[in-house]
Amino acid sequence: MSRIVDVGIDDTPRAGTAPLLKVRDLRVEFSSSSGRVHAVNGVSFELEPHELLGIVGESGCGKSVTSLAILRLLAKPAGRVVGGQVEFDGMDLLGLGDDEMRDLRGRQVAMIFQDPMTSLNPVTTIGEQLIEVVQAHTKLNRQEAEKRALETLELVGLPNAKSRLKNFPHQFSGGMRQRVMIAMALIMGPKLLIADEPTTALDVTIQAQILDLIGRVARETGAAVMLITHDLGVVAGMTQRIQVMYAGQIVETATTEELFAHPRHPYTVGLLRSIPRLDIGASRELIPIEGLPPDLTRLPAGCPYAPRCAWAIDRCLVENPSLTVPGTTEPAEGLPLGTHLAACWNPATDEEARAGMPASGHISAVSLAAQERAAAAAAALGGQS
Repeated sequence: MSRIVDVGIDDTPRAGTAPLLKVRDLRVEFSSSSGRVHAVNGVSFELEPHELLGIVGESGCGKSVTSLAILRLLAKPAGRVVGGQVEFDGMDLLGLGDDEMRDLRGRQVAMIFQDPMTSLNPVTTIGEQLIEVVQAHTKLNRQEAEKRALETLELVGLPNAKSRLKNFPHQFSGGMRQRVMIAMALIMGPKLLIADEPTTALDVTIQAQILDLIGRVARETGAAVMLITHDLGVVAGMTQRIQVMYAGQIVETATTEELFAHPRHPYTVGLLRSIPRLDIGASRELIPIEGLPPDLTRLPAGCPYAPRCAWAIDRCLVENPSLTVPGTTEPAEGLPLGTHLAACWNPATDEEARAGMPASGHISAVSLAAQERAAAAAAALGGQS
């Protein structure tokens, strides 16, 4: 279980600055034996310089695939971007050549992967791996590159950094390996840092240290951060904005404070109801989200969350909503960054979000479907007998 960590981040998105990253209608597909997997379906968002953005959702919702598509690291030939635009600092990333993209990765955009043990070379020392990154992007000699590697390890708080340069990854604990991964991502001073589940394999105490470290180095270096996680508790005290993803789509976005105080999409309500909240007492029962995510090879015609949603109405089953100001038809385009938006035909009220269910007491669609399947199975067994 993670805890909410406050690293002192200003939760107000900056205004009047040009976006560092602009993603428009991004679509990613994978070829498989079961058909085409629609992993990302029309994702659009912006990230400003120095901003910390959280992207949350269940496993398989498209968070990591979105980041890999931005960096053009999708597994080939199965994965490919089939639509959309990705613009970073005025550059069209999807239109860059392979050499240009390779030069940009690590130097201007860097990524912290979720499992450092499989991301670090097990037969090469930490020092050699850090030096290699520096020399790949600069003309510094080995002595200068080693000096920068040492300074970066000290920046991320690695004990005995100078002697540790000669160690191999297996000689580090999980938390120390994650610090090395953060150092490797920061060593070239990138403008954008993408952290993909950086605390997944760590215990609660080390999680807090790593999150505090990412927040601190973001402030000190001025890097913008995309923090990808399945745990809302991780992003609660660290990010300025949160985007909630489901079935390859962004279903809700708002400032962090607004999202926690006034969730509108039933999926966000479900995520919040399924994690412990120390701020509202220990008596509240944790309620898991019923059902399973949709099959991404056969997406439903309507809202992909409708089969699991207690708020679902007839329109949800036939028409997929776009992001709008909750309770209105005002589209997302042209609105200030940080405006609360939700993709829902029947958004939850504050009272319903606190209760975790609609005021009408409506039975969730998944429960209804389960009852129908059970009745059909019983009827079929009765017919056979």
